[in-house]
Amino acid sequence: MKIAIIGSRGVNSSYGGIEKVLAQLCPRLAQLGHTVDVYSEDTAEARAPRDDGVGNLPAASLPGKYTETLSRSLVATTMALSRGYDVINYVAIGPGMLNLLPRTFGIPTVVSIHGLDWRRDKWPAPARFALRCAERAIVLGATEITVVSRELQTYFQDTYGRTVIHTPNGVDIRDINGDAALLREFGLEPDGYVLFASRLVPEKGAHELIEAFAQVTTDKKLVIAGGGRYDQPYMEHLRNLAQGDRYVFTGHLVGERLKAIFAGAHLYVLPSHIEGLSLSLLEAMGFGKAPLVSDIAENLEVIGDDGFSFSVGDVDALALALTRLLAQPDMVREMGKRARSRVHQAYSWDSVAATYGELYNSLALGKRRRVRGEGATAAIPRHETD
Repeated sequence: MKIAIIGSRGVNSSYGGIEKVLAQLCPRLAQLGHTVDVYSEDTAEARAPRDDGVGNLPAASLPGKYTETLSRSLVATTMALSRGYDVINYVAIGPGMLNLLPRTFGIPTVVSIHGLDWRRDKWPAPARFALRCAERAIVLGATEITVVSRELQTYFQDTYGRTVIHTPNGVDIRDINGDAALLREFGLEPDGYVLFASRLVPEKGAHELIEAFAQVTTDKKLVIAGGGRYDQPYMEHLRNLAQGDRYVFTGHLVGERLKAIFAGAHLYVLPSHIEGLSLSLLEAMGFGKAPLVSDIAENLEVIGDDGFSFSVGDVDALALALTRLLAQPDMVREMGKRARSRVHQAYSWDSVAATYGELYNSLALGKRRRVRGEGATAAIPRHETD
């Protein structure tokens, strides 16, 4: 099958969760025999050639928080219409509303939803309204919709009566040892810090974690690993909250430095208010780190019985949980082992790629049948929509 993927910054980018998903998913789809083109931002990094069979096609955009992704996705869609794709897969709600355009040309569309963007604090009221409209356009127009969590699956069923396909993210289980020398660049030692690793946006709750950590008596440090492209005021707010040498801001990390930060952590904390399915949480568990998460449904779905939780938004509860866990290092280490085993069994990128491959084949088969006038559309495998 010939597949176009539209709506991300590109498979070479490491900026956000969607890009990290594509970096794992697209090469596996190519290995399954699909031709995969990812439309990307027009930068040197995004245009860099790959040797895994995944194509990079840069698309122009209008810079800006409210225009960049949507304008790039529109340009990419117009480019894709003439390239003979069997399926066009949009990622995220905003770009997904453009699915109606290829549908008018008879091209099946998939919209992959990693979270309800209109719930995010970064968007003002007009943008949230536009995202709600985009969501409705997806429900009405997309051939198929995939979501990363059971909570999202329930939301679309209850809100729209729309059956969607559950395709969780995966985790790359690998060597869990990092280079301790890289930690020393940040003044850190293995097992000497609590880790938060995510984009620095308000809904991830880093400010609450900093406030809670200030209440904890410990010789361990708090590491805030991440960055934000359009959230400089919030990042400055975090730095103002984090007074003293107990707090370490690493900025956005990739490669061996990111691996070292995960590998050396004593405990991973995710105090988020909104999630789809956190890749950072999966990655931390894959490194054998015990997770302490806010008790939103999407986080609890990931950790099951193999992690710790606290009431979302409750700084005092988070401080109490940190105090108790930091006083019981053996329990934390044992929970880390359980967490690693859990994600190894339940979150496989190979399984995710196989599900998408079956979905693309089914949609393309339905398209060919309609073209030949046979009037049948292949069914999606039912085990994925249970």
